[in-house]
Amino acid sequence: MADFSSTGISRRGLLAAFAATAITAAPTFTNAAGFLRGAGDIRRLRMVSPRTGERLDTIYWVEGDYIPEALNEITLFMRDWRTDQTRVIDRRTVDIMA
Repeated sequence: MADFSSTGISRRGLLAAFAATAITAAPTFTNAAGFLRGAGDIRRLRMVSPRTGERLDTIYWVEGDYIPEALNEITLFMRDWRTDQTRVIDRRTVDIMA
């Protein structure tokens, strides 16, 4: 275990600093959903799968409407590569990834 006595930092002081940072940042993260949605009239998702070598570059939202074909592409891209099973990906999750 590290000896913090020479620097004047105690474990308790370090934990208190982390806690203060978390408490200060908490109000920011509660309003983060607006920032996570993306900006402008389009939303685009670009991804690469190192396991399959596939690439995805699609616009999935235009002027307030989701594009069903693009969401299907995203679902296929995010399938389980071992079993080739797909599951519908929640639109909010896609917004966060974009």
